[in-house]
Amino acid sequence: MKYKIDKGVPLPASQRKGKFSVLEELEVGDSFHVPDITAPAGIYAKAATLGITVTVRGILHPSGGFRVWRTE
Repeated sequence: MKYKIDKGVPLPASQRKGKFSVLEELEVGDSFHVPDITAPAGIYAKAATLGITVTVRGILHPSGGFRVWRTE
């Protein structure tokens, strides 16, 4: 089978939001609870791609997990 090559077709924006897309909505001082304990590295990576600074702290919560604050 032969494929036709198209030039100049723009790449559409990704429809996939990702696990931590909530970071895009945070304002400085806002926070959210994450119930699992395996995610802080992913949160820091996503924040870095967005150009924002976050702080993650373990918290005493019935479901465990941690809380994430946007600091800048």
